[in-house]
Amino acid sequence: LDGHLALGRAAVALRRPSPAAGISAAAAGALPMDTARPDHGTAAAAPPWSWQFRLKRYSVVMGLLLGYAWYYVCRYSLNYVGPALCAQEGLDLRTVGMLTSMGQIAVGFSKMGASVVSADKSPSVCLVIGLALTGAFNCFAAWAPPLFSDVGGLVTVLGVVWTCNGLWQGLGSPSCARVLDNWCRPEERGTFWSVWNTSNNFGGAIAPLLVGFGLSLAGWRGGLWVAGLSALGMSGLVAVLVRDEPSCAEGIAALATPRKAAAATATVSALPSAPSGGAASSGSPAAAGAAASGTASSAATDVASAGKGAENAKMSGWKLFWDGCLTRQGIPALACANFLIYGIRATFISWFVFYVVQGGQMHAGVAASLLSAFEVGGLCGSLASGPMSDYRMGRQKQGPIVGIRIETALMAVECSLFPAVLSLPFLPANAGPASYLPVLFFAGFGLYVVQSLTALCGLELCPRRAIGVSQGFLGMVAYVGAASTGLPLGILIQGRLGWNAWRGFLIVGCLGIFAVLLPLRTLPSYAQQEGADAKPLRANEWPRARRVAR
Repeated sequence: LDGHLALGRAAVALRRPSPAAGISAAAAGALPMDTARPDHGTAAAAPPWSWQFRLKRYSVVMGLLLGYAWYYVCRYSLNYVGPALCAQEGLDLRTVGMLTSMGQIAVGFSKMGASVVSADKSPSVCLVIGLALTGAFNCFAAWAPPLFSDVGGLVTVLGVVWTCNGLWQGLGSPSCARVLDNWCRPEERGTFWSVWNTSNNFGGAIAPLLVGFGLSLAGWRGGLWVAGLSALGMSGLVAVLVRDEPSCAEGIAALATPRKAAAATATVSALPSAPSGGAASSGSPAAAGAAASGTASSAATDVASAGKGAENAKMSGWKLFWDGCLTRQGIPALACANFLIYGIRATFISWFVFYVVQGGQMHAGVAASLLSAFEVGGLCGSLASGPMSDYRMGRQKQGPIVGIRIETALMAVECSLFPAVLSLPFLPANAGPASYLPVLFFAGFGLYVVQSLTALCGLELCPRRAIGVSQGFLGMVAYVGAASTGLPLGILIQGRLGWNAWRGFLIVGCLGIFAVLLPLRTLPSYAQQEGADAKPLRANEWPRARRVAR
């Protein structure tokens, strides 16, 4: 007991080290900055929520939103110039469909491969390079075909170029997810994630306008030129706005997470125990201070170098995918949910117009315009998903982070998506547009809430180095789910079941999402799991831990 008291008095005597030392240790990810603030009597640190930090974070999120929106523009530009391509070059719909399918398949697999390759690279650099190259391939697709006079050469070049365009699309969402994780705390990450998630809606709105402007200037080549050149310009703006992580001490202080605290606790608990005999146990504060100061510098070095903890263990390539992503609890279930979510989304977008035209004898133009209600509902759902889950996290401060977000997603399925889908069989065949508008709005609202929150849960269930890999894996599975609703569902619709197959797929898909996500209601995040696994400090270690933190 005398030795412990002496060590405590030595810690009190050493209360005033340089504030820069504490900031550097916390900047390395070792300790939460709220424990690294100087004591009374020393210079006060900068306020952690200054307007400079807020402005910088808003500019980063804006850069991510604009950058990924232009990824969307370059991904679907060929779809919008397809009719002009058929009219000017004599291609048929099957050929154009084959070209667009090649690009979508490349996008799906590149999300997985690119996320693994870029796991140790700068996310902002990967985001800018991917956007610049996908814009360059759009320009090359508009420039190269005039070199070939025959249709076969034109189709070959477009197929190769558009596949390369899809391969670079995989750098988009994993890089954005890694940047958002660095700039947002867990209790506010949902809000910023939902804002970024609206980039799909923004890109879907701006793409027809840009490509249409190019079509009016120079046909289908003009549409690709405008999409590609605008993406090249946007890549420069994104390079200016987006940074990997906060560089100032006040930003690090504001973003201290339980993950860093857990890593610090585990590291400090591994430090050697104080000597029990000799000068340290004699009760002399001076002797204890000498012993403590002898270990302070080495302890601070150990904490600063090992502060990132086990989540930054040197895994690379597919081992990172296997150990850091696929085997994590909850990731396979989220992948299954993503398969169904994007399958339902593609089912609405691809088949709803045919459903109301053939079943209800509605005009094709009116039927197509109804899908705007689905997208508007999706935009509202994307914006609402993050604040709703963050609000529920504020009400349950000690609750499981992933479980709370999953419960919010399940509420969206129960209260919005499933009732909207279940009402489709009960609408009469001659129902007017006013009957379908609320159905589509609430279906889009619920579906996009679930889509946004499942992707966010995939981020929070993995260690930091595997965040991009998890987003790439979930994105690949999502594209497979969207592709599976094309030909297979078309065969079922043309068979005996007719449009009952379409309605039945939507209902079964909603029930499948609910069944897959239900067991995840109590699942904690990766940071919470690491914090629970960290060993508590022993009695003779807390004075050194306090001193190292300062």
